[in-house]
Amino acid sequence: MQRQGAPTSFYVWGGFECEKLILVGDPKQLPPTIQGSDAAHENGLEQTLFDRLCLMGHKPILLRTQYRCHPAISAIANDLFYKGTLMNGVTEIERSPLLEWLPTLCFYNVKGLEQIERDNSFHNVAEATFTLKLIQSLIASGIAGSMIGVITLYKSQMYKLCHLLSAVDFGHPDIKTVQVSTVDAFQGAEKEIIILSCVRTRQVGFIDSEKRMNVALTRGKRHLLIVGNLACLRKNRLWGRVIQHCEGRKDGLQHADQYEPQLNHLLKDYFEKQAEEKQKKKSEKEKSKDKSHSQKDMM
Repeated sequence: MQRQGAPTSFYVWGGFECEKLILVGDPKQLPPTIQGSDAAHENGLEQTLFDRLCLMGHKPILLRTQYRCHPAISAIANDLFYKGTLMNGVTEIERSPLLEWLPTLCFYNVKGLEQIERDNSFHNVAEATFTLKLIQSLIASGIAGSMIGVITLYKSQMYKLCHLLSAVDFGHPDIKTVQVSTVDAFQGAEKEIIILSCVRTRQVGFIDSEKRMNVALTRGKRHLLIVGNLACLRKNRLWGRVIQHCEGRKDGLQHADQYEPQLNHLLKDYFEKQAEEKQKKKSEKEKSKDKSHSQKDMM
């Protein structure tokens, strides 16, 4: 009994006048979101039955083979959250890169500035702009938009990214199929490529929640591309270890201001090719039109 993504725990428990009750879940990831009154929260409805039974002393059985992530990606969660107990059911070859120039695991250091909205949610324009350019470069290289997922830790950043994607004049319909969500909304989902926008630049805030981090870092099958502020995140114990994993990979740490010229060059070639194809189609249409007129004149 295995699940495709992160490891799952389950146990059999006799209760509720049934012979056996089997609960399946991962208590190291986010619980369901409870939408209700303050009383619902005060009475502990946010704590799952799975967690309650664990606290009562029932021992869960860990299903420790993961089949989603490239081993380099699963190694982060294994190190940070699962005490080295995870096993990989997929190989590096089975999760080989989709593009030669795209790292499996990379931290892109963006020197942006966090800004707070009225609802106390944060956004980061520099990170959003770089993320958009990264998405454009992926699609220009032949990656389907439906293979790309963008996760952000704040709703304000999600709205900023959605606005940029809808407003950009890219000339490719695939850009509309890129999924952009908060971590909570992305739980249970997966994509070949995950871009994670961390947003914060002054202090880490709630993005060092272990359960939230665990979900965010384990959605990507082949590529995990983290966009964040190196100086800020490195000070945090958990994020510092994530960055160490990135640094241990070839091209695993990139500085956005040095990396952008490569993306600009790629996009320049793409737009020039698009313009040539557009001109070619226009010329062919004009030739066809002239030929049609010539035949009419001969008649």
